[in-house]
Amino acid sequence: MYFTEVRPVPRFLSSLTGVLVTDLTATPLALLAPVAFAAGALVARLRPARAWRIGLGVTIAAPVLALLAFPALTAVSRVMLLLITGIGAVTLRFSERYLDGERETASFVQWFLLTLTGASLVVTTQDLVVLALGWTLTSLSLHQLLTFGAPRAAAEVAAHKKFLLSRLADVSMLTAVVLLARAYGSTDILSILDQARAGVAPAGASLGAMFLALTVVLRSAQLPFHGWLIQVMEAPTPVSALLHAGVVNLGAYVLISLAPLMLLAPAALIVLLAFGLLSATLAALTSLAQPSIKGALAWSTCAQMGFVLVEIGVGAFDLALLHIAGHAAYKAYAFLSSGSTVSNAAQRRNTSLRPSLTRWAISFPLAAGFVWMLAPLGRDVMSQPAALFGSVLLVLAITPALATAPLNRGLRALWPTAAMMAGLPLLYAMWHAMLAPLTANVPQGAIVAWAPWVAAVGLTALLATYAIVTSASQSALAKALYPHAIAGFHLDALFTRLTFRVWPPSITPRALRAAPERARLRLERAA
Repeated sequence: MYFTEVRPVPRFLSSLTGVLVTDLTATPLALLAPVAFAAGALVARLRPARAWRIGLGVTIAAPVLALLAFPALTAVSRVMLLLITGIGAVTLRFSERYLDGERETASFVQWFLLTLTGASLVVTTQDLVVLALGWTLTSLSLHQLLTFGAPRAAAEVAAHKKFLLSRLADVSMLTAVVLLARAYGSTDILSILDQARAGVAPAGASLGAMFLALTVVLRSAQLPFHGWLIQVMEAPTPVSALLHAGVVNLGAYVLISLAPLMLLAPAALIVLLAFGLLSATLAALTSLAQPSIKGALAWSTCAQMGFVLVEIGVGAFDLALLHIAGHAAYKAYAFLSSGSTVSNAAQRRNTSLRPSLTRWAISFPLAAGFVWMLAPLGRDVMSQPAALFGSVLLVLAITPALATAPLNRGLRALWPTAAMMAGLPLLYAMWHAMLAPLTANVPQGAIVAWAPWVAAVGLTALLATYAIVTSASQSALAKALYPHAIAGFHLDALFTRLTFRVWPPSITPRALRAAPERARLRLERAA
């Protein structure tokens, strides 16, 4: 065959030297948004007095440019580019008021626009090398935003931890690019996908997909590489919104856009399933034990990213795309309205019912039967893995609503629960029907037949644990889990101790002096 006759190393070197020119000339429309963000960052640096006006102008124009770029983009890229540009515009507008009175806001605007440059480049490029460069630019620019403002020792430690993991992810991504370029003779994404759809799997392709999966695990804050995501809550609220609603979703996007390649590597999908299931389970349990609402929000991002990787691991790429779109919109709203979010969440915690285990035991089969009756509707609009795994997610969502339904307050009080039970599956099917044309070219299907069942059993076990902990807080299981859950099951402490021995953080003296005494001693020992 042709692919066994080419010389991989010269072809790869040729691709490296000409990739930027090729990407710029082949798809000029696709690069409108990243070029606009980069130009805005440059002008903001040259004209710091007008940085806010420049930044707002660019971010408001970016969604329009994204629409103009639609003909040159894939359907999945269109969804992600609109999410990134839309969230960027809203977040920067919020930042102007949030940071009013802060010094060096021009620097904030510059790094904010550079972060959006890298993120939009990731979702618009058609070359693996440019994708890797855009991802690295996103990470380096975000690092500056995480430490923006007055020196804070905790923020510097969290940013240092993220910097270490990002550089490790860069090495993993570079390895994946080299392996895939040698295997397919090109770094052009469309060429690689065409060959992957035809079933071409040269030597090294599976290993390249494995390194790509490891890159996403590192960048998506999966356990035990999650600590930085929890601790960067020290950053300004707009930075948290940009991180949790946009940047952290890039890894899932890369896997979805390379779905034909990932389906040729069952081992990589199993790795994603394992890390995702571990993170979704432990992070969800940890969020229950958090005394801080913002801490619970951060842990929920880790858990949601775990859910997304589980969906990709079972081959439900369309379900994963819907998940990251919904998660991005929700997290942007949650962080930008953090004041009301905290008060409303605290009120829900104080007024929520604690159903008995008997009600949980009755609610689960009722929810499962209800979803099973609606299963034919889901099969008509969803792929088989998405229908199976989506049914499990619907059961997990409906069961708590049934268990906490106020049965002693009359029929009128049951209307919200009944409306949710009837509306959620219909909305779920409708959203998938809307996404079906977007994912028509994305293959679906679990390469490992038992993967969806493992995911279903694992998440059902999570629901059972949640039921026991919430209904019987004094049970032996709840008492045994609580001290470990509130500490994140100690995984981050072990990871921090190991990595800081290799490369300890360099904390500025001013930031160290500003830290409280007990925190200062801990940071000194860590450093």
